[in-house]
This record gives sequence, C-alpha cells and structure tokens, in this order.
Amino acid sequence: MTAARTARPIIYISNCKINTYTLFARSVIRKIRRSRHTNGNEMELSNLTRTAQLLVENPGVFCRGVRSRWRARRGLPADADLLSINGIQVPYRKEFASYLNNLYHGARDVANRSLMEHWLRPGDTMIDVGANIGRTSVIALGCVGAAGQVHSFEPVPRYYEMLCAIQRANPSCQLVIQSAAVGDRNGTTPITLCRDNIGANTLIPQLLAEWETASTLEVPIVRLDEYIQANGLKRVTLIVIDAEGYEFPVLRGLERYWQAGFRPRIICELHARSGRYLGYTSDDLMEYLASYDYTVRRVLNPRKQIHVRDVEAGDVILIPKNKSR
Repeated sequence: MTAARTARPIIYISNCKINTYTLFARSVIRKIRRSRHTNGNEMELSNLTRTAQLLVENPGVFCRGVRSRWRARRGLPADADLLSINGIQVPYRKEFASYLNNLYHGARDVANRSLMEHWLRPGDTMIDVGANIGRTSVIALGCVGAAGQVHSFEPVPRYYEMLCAIQRANPSCQLVIQSAAVGDRNGTTPITLCRDNIGANTLIPQLLAEWETASTLEVPIVRLDEYIQANGLKRVTLIVIDAEGYEFPVLRGLERYWQAGFRPRIICELHARSGRYLGYTSDDLMEYLASYDYTVRRVLNPRKQIHVRDVEAGDVILIPKNKSR
C-alpha cells in the first residue's frame, strides 16, 4: 500500500498552483502593509496590493486576467475594420486602439465581465450608465442576444458616436443609446472632460486637477426611474454604474423604480472623495441602500458584505438581501 499523502492538496485552476501563489500573495500584502516608506512608488505598491488581493480572494478570476493580459500583448488583428468581441461587431478606431485591444482580449474589468456573464441571460435587459466607448455594453450585448436589450447612457459626443457606430454594425441587436448623463433630476448639467483619460470625465469637477481638465460641456441629465417607466422596461436584470463619483445621485434617481418593488443587481464604481463635494457621507449612502434592502459586496467575493467606507475607489456590487449572488 502506498502511504497516504499528508501534504495539503493544491487547487488547480487553469494550470495555476493556487496554494503556492496564494501564500506568496498574502506575504506580499503583509509586507506592503508593514511598510511605512514607499519611496514615491505609492501607485506601484497599490497596484501590487490589488493584484495580490485578487489572487487571494478569487484565484479563478486572477488566472483569467493573467491569460487575457498575456494575449493582449499580441495586439489587434492587422487591417481589421471590425473586431468580433463576444459575438458583437465593434468598429476599429485608431484613437481608441489601446482600449479596444484590452476589450478584444478580455484584459480589462475581468471580474465585472465574469459577473455579467454569470448573471445575464438571452432576453434580459441591462442598463449601462457611463457607457463611454461601449466596453461594458458590448459584453452585455453578447450575453443578452438579439432578444435582449442594452440601454447605454453616454453624454460625451465623441464616445456617443462610437456607441452609434457599434449600433450600426449590429442591426440585429437591441442597443438603445442615450446621449445623456444620469442623476437624480432631469435637465442639463456641466460635465468636465479629462485631458488624458477617456474614462475620467465627471460631473464633479473637483475630482480632476487643473492640469487634467480639458474642457466643460453642458449635457442633458435624466433620472433612471422615469426613463425606465417611459420606455416600458418592466424588468431590468442588471445596472452597471460608472459615473466617476456621481454614483449616489444615480442611485437616488432609481428610488421610484425600487419603490415599485423592483430590485435589479447593480455593479457600481465608488469614489470616496465625491461625498465631500456632494454633501453626503458613507453612512448616508449605506443607510439609503439598506432602506431598500440592498447589501454591498466585494466584486471579487460576492458572498462578503462590506461597508462603502472600506472602498476608497473601485467597483462593488449591490445585491438585494433576497438574492444570494
């Protein structure tokens, strides 16, 4: 008889030895937390911490992200006018080449993409707030199919035109685009455009340094609950909010929809700094969400409830208490 193995079993996910990597990641996190002197490399250490945390909390997503980033090194297909991404045709635009490359290879927002693929089914309805050039909308379109709907809100004309190009390239899909911001009122509002980051345009100008600010535009703004009612959207499966600090007004603009008894899952980017400029605290946001039976969970670990004060800047998921995942 062979002797029984006494070593702790290693979990293999995509040929990654998770036990070994997890122990390494935890040691990295401990060293970073003990360190008091970063020698000017705060951003580098922050990225390392997030990477190690991802490996600890969700090794499957970590391995998927590693593979995707490795594939992204190959770049985009040569001379391609249309890119097929998740079954959706996306027109190539040179000005967005690096972003399209990450989208094509799945090298960005890996955890969010995994959640969308898990939650969305053919025929579902999804809302994308702050759609930008359509990175989230494209993934959602591939999940909900021709029978489903994706409603995308993007107030910046340059990125709205990219969404329109995606819409024209996929006539069989129900991509509904609105050239508007989203908040807790209807009307118009100024939006500040970022000079170097296409995803950092914001309705809170204080979030951008002076050197980052390119210009300001006056754009329409709408409430989601009124939009949902006006367009007869009976059941929304998922809402993704990337409003660059304006997430609380977006959530307040859903109040009447929630009062009607609907509780869609929500993936929401949080910015802790925005509260000081909009006049609310993290406790105010938690109290508002709890009043409609929403819990706040980590994207990497949907079973783990957290407080929004634990998130300086990043994505969380808002799940009603009667939905476990």
